[in-house]
Amino acid sequence: YESMRQLIEVSRPSDADSLSAQSWPVWSCAAEPDPCGTFVESRWWDTRPGVAEERCLIIAGRATLEIDGEQDVVIQAGDWVIFKAGFSCKWHVEVDISKHYEYFHFAGKQWTSSE
Repeated sequence: YESMRQLIEVSRPSDADSLSAQSWPVWSCAAEPDPCGTFVESRWWDTRPGVAEERCLIIAGRATLEIDGEQDVVIQAGDWVIFKAGFSCKWHVEVDISKHYEYFHFAGKQWTSSE
């Protein structure tokens, strides 16, 4: 059994990470009580062969990630978040949230949909 907490990292972004994230797509979600504000993390790695992690720069908002049997994780504007393949949680978006995001291989190379 691997702890879900080992599959997520939350930190402050390096200058290089902040800069590279600016060119990544943006995902946004409305806060609760909007029904969109509560959802289960998708299994994004299933449809992207070779992907090891999703890297995100949270640019607005706040959410609590509820992990079964473990301490919740809070992410908010300014955080650099790395979700590793296999991570599972239930999102509770408390303040409308937006993030830049991109997918990466185990070796750290950016994943592309043409692969």
